[in-house]
Amino acid sequence: MSQTPEKAPSPAFGVVSADQRLALYADYFNESKERQVVREILERDLLIALTHMNQHRIKEYPLIPMQQQAVVEFITLRTSGDNELEEYIHRLTKNFIDCLENHIHAIEVNDSYEVENSRAALLNAESLLIKCVQGVCFTIAVCEDNFIEALQRLFGEFALSISDEIIHEHAMGELYWREHLERIVVKGVKNAFDNIRESRDMDIRKEKQALFLTYSLDSVIKRLRPPASQFGKSQIQLDFEKNLNPARRPCLKAVYRILSSAFDSETSIPAELRQPISQIMCLDSCAGEYVRQKTSADAVKQSFLELQLISVACGAFISFNAVTQDFLRALEIVFPSALNFALQELKDFSPATLDALLLHLIEISFIQRLYDCFGESRSQMDMKAIRFRCLPEASVEKLFKAGLAADMRDKLWRSDPNASGYLLFIPTAAADLKRILEQSGIQSEALAQIIRLWQNAEIKTKFQITIRLDKLIKVTTNLNHRLSLILRRFGVLSKGS
Repeated sequence: MSQTPEKAPSPAFGVVSADQRLALYADYFNESKERQVVREILERDLLIALTHMNQHRIKEYPLIPMQQQAVVEFITLRTSGDNELEEYIHRLTKNFIDCLENHIHAIEVNDSYEVENSRAALLNAESLLIKCVQGVCFTIAVCEDNFIEALQRLFGEFALSISDEIIHEHAMGELYWREHLERIVVKGVKNAFDNIRESRDMDIRKEKQALFLTYSLDSVIKRLRPPASQFGKSQIQLDFEKNLNPARRPCLKAVYRILSSAFDSETSIPAELRQPISQIMCLDSCAGEYVRQKTSADAVKQSFLELQLISVACGAFISFNAVTQDFLRALEIVFPSALNFALQELKDFSPATLDALLLHLIEISFIQRLYDCFGESRSQMDMKAIRFRCLPEASVEKLFKAGLAADMRDKLWRSDPNASGYLLFIPTAAADLKRILEQSGIQSEALAQIIRLWQNAEIKTKFQITIRLDKLIKVTTNLNHRLSLILRRFGVLSKGS
């Protein structure tokens, strides 16, 4: 990685005027020319200089140095892929350097007319690149705050304090995400499982030649989740979500048309990213100005507003893409079995997709903890997941008040032993529910309501571990001793038992 140009001021230098910036760009360009710096390095270092010198013009520019580094890494990213939006930023950078050369030449030959023209062109070229950086900063802020919100909802203060350490230690990238997964998800589930074993929060029963141990995923989640409280969203999250409100529809539609006109191919921007990128575009002041000026006769101004919004979109795209790819690489290391799930679900780093993914990771991590307890007896044991559909008892009571026969309660639902005021569906598969409903001759309206309750019900998961005593006795001369070792690992017996 090349170093940040010495001429680029740090935040301590404060606001840098336009003329100061242009002079610094020219100085660095001339120095690079004398040192015969290759074009690719020149482009990268000028982008870094531009980013540092224009911090005061960029909303949501990170205050933490490590995340400032992430902004620089994203905006200077060059992948091996052939994507229109990455190429667009490359063309903007090339145009910026061409304009800079023209401006330097005009000053050298003392052509006042060309100095003014080239200055205006250079400042316009700079503005477009700044908008690319703006798109990066908006996207990083939204993705990071969405992730922190999901962590806070599932892990509470435990996650926030660790996440704050990570944000100060690592730029957003593969290691940044690995640290979050290992130090929050894996460690959090380990702590929860240790507590489950200490408190013996499991069910045990014996049938014939088998022992059955049952653990509830809810037992893990309730130990991870903080007490019910309000989790506030950041201002950037609120503004991002506000762009879906009906009042903001004209703005969203306008920028969506600009995006579709500039990049109509599915290979340029996947369908699932077009709306979130449009929402990012709406965060920029150019979007509101574009809508307000839509009937203006100033076609040049409207065209430049469009170019600026396209630049925001390019910064947003490379950031969404980089964040997702870095997260998936981290996931492949920490939770390789979750990769396919993430590839299908993690499209836009929205709170809903992150909630679903983190719950999936908690389940995977818990399963691994249970498997670790099998030890040398894995071939004499097995485990299966049992999933139930859970719903508030009040939603079922409405059916009975509307005339559903009372005997259907015992056929369809039972009380949730772990949650007061909630019921579990007795059938665990859609085919079983269909059979019960067909045999009961329920009226169509009530039938439709039950099916909706089934579809919308929360799914609860339990893990049943079977210890095959008939198999275990064949591989040990002391069954009681071997069984005691297994049960101690699972927390059924205390260590001293």
